[in-house]
Amino acid sequence: MRPDYRLEHALILTMNADREIIPDGYVEITGDFISAIGPMSELKHYAEPVSVLNLHNRLVMPGLVNCHTHAAMTLLRGMADDLPLDVWLRDYIWPAEAKFVTAPNVFLGTQLAIAEMFRSGITMFADMYFFEDEVARACADAGMRVLAGEAVVDFPSPSHATPEETISHILQLAEKYKGHPLVNIAFAPHSIYACRKEILERIEKESRNNGIPVHIHLAETKGEVENCLTNSSLRTVPYLETTGLLNNRLIAAHMVHIDEAEAGIISDNNVKIVHNPSSNMKLSSGWAPMELYNRYGITAGLGTDGTAANNNLDLFNEMRMTALTNKLVTGDPAAMPAQRAVEMATIGGAKVLGMDDRIGSIEPGKAADLLIARLDQPHLTPLYNIWSHIVYAMHSSDVESLFVNGRLVMHNHEILTIDVASVMREAAGLHKKIESAIKEAIPQPTV
Repeated sequence: MRPDYRLEHALILTMNADREIIPDGYVEITGDFISAIGPMSELKHYAEPVSVLNLHNRLVMPGLVNCHTHAAMTLLRGMADDLPLDVWLRDYIWPAEAKFVTAPNVFLGTQLAIAEMFRSGITMFADMYFFEDEVARACADAGMRVLAGEAVVDFPSPSHATPEETISHILQLAEKYKGHPLVNIAFAPHSIYACRKEILERIEKESRNNGIPVHIHLAETKGEVENCLTNSSLRTVPYLETTGLLNNRLIAAHMVHIDEAEAGIISDNNVKIVHNPSSNMKLSSGWAPMELYNRYGITAGLGTDGTAANNNLDLFNEMRMTALTNKLVTGDPAAMPAQRAVEMATIGGAKVLGMDDRIGSIEPGKAADLLIARLDQPHLTPLYNIWSHIVYAMHSSDVESLFVNGRLVMHNHEILTIDVASVMREAAGLHKKIESAIKEAIPQPTV
């Protein structure tokens, strides 16, 4: 079969089981999958592809996987900063969302987020927000891969009056998008403090019966753990275990305040975790014990969190923060080597989202989700170690082109599937309305 694309003369970071690196290689893309890969010296020209990209001085690697974010919160970026999580949520974010979060605004904010993530080399993200049918629609239109998780809370949300309504809606979405090439659906209970136990148990039942993953914030702050102990005499992980949700379908974001016994429980139940370093630092939530998780063999990926908490969607930055800060907190310069950080952003993230059979590495038969980055830059010259360069030297702006599911969604820094200028104009025009709503909804800080 004639390939659609052949990428030639690239440095290829495969992320396969052997972590193979091909210094001068090629990748062929046929339809939505990778049909061939290897060194240029072994290339056999059976059929000329539709397009050939000559990638001298370019890196080809799997697209990055953002395992935890709230995409439409791009419209709240910079609204409330330098605050603890509970104050930030209770006094600013939740009241503002009650005023401005609508289906059209979620679609717009998600488009803005997709554009930012494409330019950061991200080809899949896991979302937790409201009006996730609009998130799914935005992703399907733009060619972005997504695990769309409708947020479940124990009070009226912008999209549903009750958590029971939300659960029914999630089941409908899962049926609607069954078999979709880009969109998968998740339950997304916000947290153990925003959902009563009966709701968590209902989600576990529906997740088990329908094979739908569950995405939750867990053990993010000391206050969350202390309140759980006060209310249940259990720490957060043992408490969630009583609901049945600790299983291989659970994606637990943050996981900052965990002791060794809890790490063992997480490992035994094959729970997947998401490390959000920038958000954890900015909200002063603490630092997740990544060395402990590594020791227990817990599957981990990286997340940016939402732009109201981070304030960007740049996984290159998260890789760097993950590597550097683990060295700082452990006092060990060998902690979290660069290769481990890259694994978390690629194949590790794919495992967290249950997608490692389709994405996360460049191998024949897998979906063609990959990024192309320039290496002919002053800050990347000379090149001794590609793992080191990606984590410590590379910028998201070095990403030049991007394929998702075999579709070229960005080429030579130009996004091909979204009218970015129009989206930015619309978002800028919405700013005044949001700002006005915020002023009415929340107390204003005083000097």
